[in-house]
Amino acid sequence: MKRFKINYPLVSFLLNLIFFCIWLKEPSIANENGLIENMQVIFLSIAFAFIILKILNEGIVNSSIIFFLLFILTFIMREIDLRPFHLPQYIIIFSTKGRNILLFGGWMFFVSHFIIKIRASLREYRLILRDLAGIYFIFGCLFYIFAWTFDEGIFSLNKNTNNLIEELLENIGAFLFVLSTYHFKKMKFL
Repeated sequence: MKRFKINYPLVSFLLNLIFFCIWLKEPSIANENGLIENMQVIFLSIAFAFIILKILNEGIVNSSIIFFLLFILTFIMREIDLRPFHLPQYIIIFSTKGRNILLFGGWMFFVSHFIIKIRASLREYRLILRDLAGIYFIFGCLFYIFAWTFDEGIFSLNKNTNNLIEELLENIGAFLFVLSTYHFKKMKFL
């Protein structure tokens, strides 16, 4: 029996086409905390779950796992803004200053772990970059970098169009991070 294979670029294109069609009638879906940004959070949360599953399945935490965990967590926390909601101040602080302190500590831990185990870490990253996990990761990063240009308004488009294109590109990047972490979860390191 022939196995069904999903065309991921087509899925991403169709999802963004749907968002574009909705945006034509309701431009607010591209706003902060709008539908498209919430979809990014869902994608990033799925990516985060794949990393947690890898930790639970393998029972180890190496440099590459710490990197992926912190990288995806950084993007999740960047996308989630709790300030507009009526929540206790200690929860809102978690999405602002507390977030920055938590992530700074996590990245410092990663850097120290990477340096202590530099040979093993470099070997892991070479393996990742040769795998679909690395390819999807690099393309996800490129989509986020390209999205930044629209966030900064470099192309002199109107604000609504810049917002839409930025969010759609970030959405593709987040989707690619899901694919990256999925393939990363399947990788075995000796």
